[in-house]
Amino acid sequence: MADMSFHYCEKSEGWMEYDARGIPLTFVCDKCVGDKLKRYRRDVLTDSQYWADEPIDSEYPDDF
Repeated sequence: MADMSFHYCEKSEGWMEYDARGIPLTFVCDKCVGDKLKRYRRDVLTDSQYWADEPIDSEYPDDF
């Protein structure tokens, strides 16, 4: 099967995938979800306390 990591998903057939902290990662569909998510570490997808080498803060102030 062809690599689908750069597949363009139609809006009507796909959904946004998020990491374990609720941060949007990529838009996927049934055809490409496996290829697009394989670039992320498993813990990023399953453990909200995953290690990151940069601060993960909201772009918006708390009162936004």
